[in-house]
Amino acid sequence: MKFLLAIALVLLAFIFVGCSEQEGINSPSTTEYEMMLKKDTNINELFSIRDDLTKRVLESGVSGKEIADIVEHNDSRRFAEITGYTAEELDDIGRRINLFGKVIQERYPDLQERVGKRPEGCIECDFKNIAEKWDNALVTHKQADVFYRDGDENQIPLPDPSKKGVTCQWLQYGGSLAVCTALGPVLYWACAAVAVCAFCTGVWVSTMCQT
Repeated sequence: MKFLLAIALVLLAFIFVGCSEQEGINSPSTTEYEMMLKKDTNINELFSIRDDLTKRVLESGVSGKEIADIVEHNDSRRFAEITGYTAEELDDIGRRINLFGKVIQERYPDLQERVGKRPEGCIECDFKNIAEKWDNALVTHKQADVFYRDGDENQIPLPDPSKKGVTCQWLQYGGSLAVCTALGPVLYWACAAVAVCAFCTGVWVSTMCQT
């Protein structure tokens, strides 16, 4: 009986090791994981929303002080006004953002674990650093007429921040965007801007973030 038990334990050990090795084989590397995030349609939809809102805020000509106030008070009514959306349209954008976030979390359940622990802070506080330089960025882009020059590498927004000289830490950036989706449209936009400035560099990012 003890002999049979010992054999059973050995077989279980082999099965466990085999499963563990198989999990290791199936688990994507960091580079593969980042490529998956870059190509994910839901993340790219979040980029499109971020880019659309950024362009509308820039074109509104709103000052850094005012946009910081809008973000601080999560003022969706005023945000709708400066972006040219109705309150209902902005609510719908918020629902889409939330849905994309849920799909991303379900598709990549280990995303936040891979990203690791991030320093705690508040979006409104972090965004103030961007808002303080917003007026300079706005002047720069108005002078360059970037709102209407398709294909210009300094244009804001770009459909994919990994293109045209911009590089990102994709695990951190993708993980941050997924977390941002739970905040509603105003704070999602501010949170996405903070994430760009924290985890991306180069070309138009340097201009917007004044880095």
